[in-house]
Amino acid sequence: DLEPGADGRLGWSALGSRAASHLAAALASGTSVRTRAMRAALLWPPARAAAEVIASGVDLSAFAPFDRARARRLRGLPADGKRVIFVGSAARPVKRLELARAAVALLPGVTLDVVDGLPHDEMPLAYAAADALVLTSYREGSPNCVKEALACALRVVGVDVGDLGELLDGLAACAVAAAEPRALADALARALADGRGCPEGPARMAEHSIDAMARRFLGFYERVAARPQRRTIAIKIPRA
Repeated sequence: DLEPGADGRLGWSALGSRAASHLAAALASGTSVRTRAMRAALLWPPARAAAEVIASGVDLSAFAPFDRARARRLRGLPADGKRVIFVGSAARPVKRLELARAAVALLPGVTLDVVDGLPHDEMPLAYAAADALVLTSYREGSPNCVKEALACALRVVGVDVGDLGELLDGLAACAVAAAEPRALADALARALADGRGCPEGPARMAEHSIDAMARRFLGFYERVAARPQRRTIAIKIPRA
């Protein structure tokens, strides 16, 4: 709990859990966080300096390039037309579905596919059937949907949140845009103009695979286990 609330601001309701997170990082023998921004948010300088960034990994055996036309047939979608996928729902304000809808509404002939609650083993087809993914969240760590989409060679456009800039750095036609409809629409138009998708995405995601994540965590645990152990303190936070 090191990030702003669902409205993009620091809320009073989260102060207790946020304070506990900072305290735990100060007392722990080792701390891992998902992004560099999370590490920078740690208040205690020694904890911040020692924290290791280990993002979540993607299953590259499941998420991989797949023929778009076939994916649309299997999903019962029209073969023609450009489609942008959005992973989330209006029930989660942090995702800002209304912003994604406003942006895509500025693109004639482009359909926004809102995917929420789809079984995880069906997500590869959902990505494969689309031409781009849009991310408009107030708050993210290291968004799995972006890594899954890139592993499927899908272009990604989103706002500056979490580690999106790092994930998209150098990838053709993928972009970080301002959190307003016109800027997102313009970036999406550029992403959709070339039908090749993001052929560099799968190779980029090799460093973000589940296996790579497991190796990083194993090394982290080994380093922590080798350090002098600190006194264990249990902190119980009552639920609201």
